[in-house]
Amino acid sequence: MKGVIMTDRPKLAYAVTENYENTGGIIFAKYAVVARREGASIWSDGDFGGVSCRRAKWADQCADTGIVPLWLMICHGWHFECMGCGRRIDEDLPSLWEGECRQDDPPREQVIARRRYRKWEVTDVIGTQHGACFCDQRCADEHEAHEAERKRRQDHAIAVFKAKVLERFPGIEFADNPAHLRPHAFATKSKGRWRVEQVSVDFTFPGMVHGPATYRWDARSYGRRRDQGAKPEKAHFGKNPQRMGPLTLEARAHALDVVLDVQTRARVDLINAEEEARIRELIAAKTFPNKWDGTEPRADVWLPYTIDGAGRVQTVMQLFGDQ
Repeated sequence: MKGVIMTDRPKLAYAVTENYENTGGIIFAKYAVVARREGASIWSDGDFGGVSCRRAKWADQCADTGIVPLWLMICHGWHFECMGCGRRIDEDLPSLWEGECRQDDPPREQVIARRRYRKWEVTDVIGTQHGACFCDQRCADEHEAHEAERKRRQDHAIAVFKAKVLERFPGIEFADNPAHLRPHAFATKSKGRWRVEQVSVDFTFPGMVHGPATYRWDARSYGRRRDQGAKPEKAHFGKNPQRMGPLTLEARAHALDVVLDVQTRARVDLINAEEEARIRELIAAKTFPNKWDGTEPRADVWLPYTIDGAGRVQTVMQLFGDQ
């Protein structure tokens, strides 16, 4: 009996998609069943019957590298979301841009927008199926600049907090160990303005018993905010009707206890007895800044939000019962 010499079967491209949300991608495998099994583990929690698999001959050219350009996938009916501007990227993107051009926009902005979508081609899309996706180089550059500015502001916030800690506690050492503890900050941009939402710095100090101390700021955890409440039909809504305000009395008392505890354990002078008595007196008297009385909702409570001057309200969805 003569033997049959079998050559290695080349890898082929298969389009594997989840049956309900239609998410998926291109899988390279020698057999469809292998591609389907791998796709099920990625997009369907291992449910083999939850995905569909079909040949994608147009992607065979990428089998050697396993890297599929997004523009090639878009040409064959796939669509993605730009990581920069958030727009849906498909072959109809120029029509979307054209629809966003308003007649009341400044003439210069109209010209720039129209020039951009008229010159756009699907090959301008940047990215691969396993990486970030951008409409074009301009979106990628703007996103890179935005993230660089975010990092700069976060690093600056961390540096400011470290300087404050060193000013109060000259003998401390910062716990900058990436494997365990490291400084953290989060900055975000809203309506053209940057805001630092969180900062956290860990440090060790002489006499430490249990673990590093933390100097932390969270803009939403310890304060109160304005509640818009019910407004007459012709009432005027301010630009920031739900702005966050002063700390709660509980947060002030907790902060005072933390300061006194650190002062005792580190054997340093932060506040004297007179200052402590005055702080407790103000807390007991429920003293708040002007136009605040302490009855406002906490800053971490979700409230209905008025989205325009006409008084239309965006309600809070109740997903977990009364929570």
